[in-house]
Amino acid sequence: MRHFQEGLRLSAAGRTPQAIAHFEQAVHLKSDHPALHYNLGLAYQQSMRFVDAIVAYGRALDLAPEFFEAWFNLAKAARSASHLELSLRAARTAVGLRPQDPEAHLALSETLRALGDSSGAQEALSQAVATHVKRVISSYHERKLTQAWEHAQTALRLAPDNAQACNAAGVVLLAQHRLQEAIPYLRHSVELQPDFPASWTFLGHAHLYRNDLAGAAACYDRALNLNPDFSDARYFRAWAELAAGRFENGWPEFESRWNKRGPRLPRCPVWNGESLNGQRVLIYAEHGFGDTIFFARYAPLVMGHGGRVTIECQPSLRRLLQSIPGVDAVAVRGEPLPEFDWQVSVMSLPRIFQTDLKSIPNSIPYLQAPVADEVILPPAPSARLKVGLVWGGSRMLILEQDRSAPLSSLALVLTLPGVAYYSLQLDPRRNELREVEGGERLIDLGAQLTDFAATAAAMQQLDLVISIDTAAAHLAGALGRPVWLLLVYCPDWRWMLHREDSPWYPTMRLFRQQAPDEGWERVAGRVRDALADFIRSRGGAA
Repeated sequence: MRHFQEGLRLSAAGRTPQAIAHFEQAVHLKSDHPALHYNLGLAYQQSMRFVDAIVAYGRALDLAPEFFEAWFNLAKAARSASHLELSLRAARTAVGLRPQDPEAHLALSETLRALGDSSGAQEALSQAVATHVKRVISSYHERKLTQAWEHAQTALRLAPDNAQACNAAGVVLLAQHRLQEAIPYLRHSVELQPDFPASWTFLGHAHLYRNDLAGAAACYDRALNLNPDFSDARYFRAWAELAAGRFENGWPEFESRWNKRGPRLPRCPVWNGESLNGQRVLIYAEHGFGDTIFFARYAPLVMGHGGRVTIECQPSLRRLLQSIPGVDAVAVRGEPLPEFDWQVSVMSLPRIFQTDLKSIPNSIPYLQAPVADEVILPPAPSARLKVGLVWGGSRMLILEQDRSAPLSSLALVLTLPGVAYYSLQLDPRRNELREVEGGERLIDLGAQLTDFAATAAAMQQLDLVISIDTAAAHLAGALGRPVWLLLVYCPDWRWMLHREDSPWYPTMRLFRQQAPDEGWERVAGRVRDALADFIRSRGGAA
């Protein structure tokens, strides 16, 4: 195989005539190996010796009849040699072998066009575009956004006026937070195919990211008019209504999240506000830690209906939720459950209790920390203020803005004298303490924060918690601790828009990005100024 390997080396170096000589010698010595004939065909094709390439590919296919690459390149060589019927047969065979390969469909399209079959060529081209779009979707869901964008660009080069290709490009750009680039593609998609609900939904997302709630709702309505069962449009329609404070419209739409999954217990009825008279109710967590903490405020209201309440939650929340007065039990997700008379998701309770802005259950605190000596805060004798900091959290949805702030972007907050800064950050973002200038000013409590009850114990010893939008912020708010929340320009629906306070947490103050492309440094500057004022209000100098 020495000649074969040398042929490959020379071919990669662009020395095709010399490569051909070695491939020919390799074929002469071992004529029963299809890869040798195939690579000789490639070399002939690169040298525009198309008839010789056809012969070489044919010999490879005699030995390996399902050799996709040989059929594919035979179609191209035969078309270049004007053997169009052979090219057509080879292209169709290649498509049959790999129907999800866009290049095979493209080769078929080019051959049909050469034969004068414009309708067939267009259909094959559409298939090529569709397979690229499928690859966009696959890469997108795997969070390989660079790869997804490459497939989207290829699809657009083939068919710039294809609605699915334009939509795919817009979706990838949205996920990359390239909002201004995404909008023209999404608008073009709905212009080309106005009956495509997915494009209207993603155009709605683009409006949502600009905090244009009315524009977003109008797009979601268009999608729902086309397909009333389109759950993504209905869910984000709820998001827009809730962010606008129109809870009476938002909560019913919020139930659309059930379209993708069923209740927790298959044979247990779902509670919708019926009188309970001592019956057993399972309230179960649905999404992340922050959601569970946020909606746990409703458990006492269920007990007020006469229910014996068990809350099922993530393991690290168990001890914390045991502090809710009157809860019968707290179970950990994944453990066996006893029988229940009713079940309800914790996130469905606002709808059941018809919560509006005036009736939010915000009796704070509704959670309690265990004894404070569970977590020991290293003393800071010269500090007038103890401040906890959280800068990183999880990112659940690929289209969701990254709520985390690199610690380096918050360095300005750490410059005030007389403040002891404590890191409440958990792995893996704790590494930034060692990597970022100024990180040494933060006293790392991460090793002691074994669950949310331990984090609550630490927070009780702090004067202030500063956090990005993550579970720690909800915990501080539920404990009634002073908490400053750093928000991206397009925040979660519960923080609404254009306000510095939260009706959900009376002790919370909101610091928002003022523009879609505003970095965290400007937010950090405003936080530092507010922190200086906070120190002065306590009788210190900043």
